Amino acid sequence: MTAIAAVKKKGKVSIACDSLGSTEHLKQNYGTKLIKGSNFILGVSGSYRITDILRDNVDKFKSPEVWTLKEARRFAEWFRKVMIKYGSKKEAEYREPLKHPIWVVMATKSRIFRIQTEYSVLEPRKWDSTGAGNQIVEGAMHALYDTDLNSSEIVREAIRAACDLHPHCGKPIHVEDL
Repeated sequence: MTAIAAVKKKGKVSIACDSLGSTEHLKQNYGTKLIKGSNFILGVSGSYRITDILRDNVDKFKSPEVWTLKEARRFAEWFRKVMIKYGSKKEAEYREPLKHPIWVVMATKSRIFRIQTEYSVLEPRKWDSTGAGNQIVEGAMHALYDTDLNSSEIVREAIRAACDLHPHCGKPIHVEDL
């Protein structure tokens, strides 16, 4: 399972994740769940196979200089096409839930976007999170946002809380600043 957190504060965006990969019967260090694009970072929760397909293809996406909601939707459409090419067609059907769900938090230099399972795109104002530890992460970010902590410190502490409190989240923690 997973914990992903992204925070936008004072013009800076940070994203973080835990490292535990788990199923019903297995827990192991999966490594980072962050995927670096040319000027963005994806935090991925869900199917390991789909995560690997994204990781193997993300460098093929032509990033805009400035990210807008329209550009994030263009990325979601590109992602859908990658799934048609490399995943099963059932998983990539537009506006249909994926057979193996995946949730993506996209962090850019100035914005955060959420790509839902059916490829819709949302833009949270201050922060976003996904994964099994989502509720713990959201609570921690809510409690920490109006403190003196910067975006990097907030996401680290939010993921740390999930690692400490949720049985399917685990250290080490990976943090990236954009």
